[in-house]
Amino acid sequence: NIRKKGEDLKENQIVFRKGRQIRTVDIAQLLSIGQKKIKVYKQVTVGVLSTGSEINQTKKKQNHLIFDANKLTLISMLKKIGCNTVDLGTIKDDFQDTKKKILNNIPNCDLLISSGGVSDSDTDMIGKVLISHGKINFWKLAIKPGRPFAFGEIKKTPFIGLPGNPVATIVTFLMLVVDYIKVLSGNREFPDRSRYISSGFSMKKKLNRREWIRGSIINKGKKQLLEKYKTTGSGIISSISQSEGIIEVEENVDYIKKGMKLKFLTFEDILS
Repeated sequence: NIRKKGEDLKENQIVFRKGRQIRTVDIAQLLSIGQKKIKVYKQVTVGVLSTGSEINQTKKKQNHLIFDANKLTLISMLKKIGCNTVDLGTIKDDFQDTKKKILNNIPNCDLLISSGGVSDSDTDMIGKVLISHGKINFWKLAIKPGRPFAFGEIKKTPFIGLPGNPVATIVTFLMLVVDYIKVLSGNREFPDRSRYISSGFSMKKKLNRREWIRGSIINKGKKQLLEKYKTTGSGIISSISQSEGIIEVEENVDYIKKGMKLKFLTFEDILS
């Protein structure tokens, strides 16, 4: 077999632009031009913290407490998108403990993420620490799930406060945080992996609020349809574990009709 000079790449042709996420299949292209080393952005280090006096920090079931479903899930998703992670543990709703945990770990992290503690009740401490030792850029969004969502910074380190209910934690991370972290990682290429598929269900929806509904693609005859999970609610974790992805419905929609084209993203596509 004869390979002609320049049949694959031309002289001075740009192979990969700055900001491209290098995939395993891209390594062959680099090696084919004798490039064994390239400059890359360092991996983002993210500290992950769970808050809430209602969290059971033992292995034993206790009726008045709940197990923490958020922290290790967030760490798993962060690793999937290429981050280093620091497990900051779980703390109760105490201002001094929350402040100490956050301030002590800022030097070790490029970003801090917490779950819980971002509502405006007396026992929610994340917002109070942000206000007293940093700043909040925005707080509370017109979204469902996940209205209590805080973004700010402490000592120039960005801080994201996610809601505490597990579904809201996971959905807001997927839809709001993943792309932000990719930007911190140097990524500048964001291909649109969403698909528009006809709805197989109908439902009312509040105007002026974006909704992220958990659902799956189903086959009906020769048609593909979107079907939402049977039960909703920020604590219904099965709505994620038993679904393929997220159906996004924009603010100007107040009623979803069967047959309406809806935007759909699989969980794997979001994290890829």
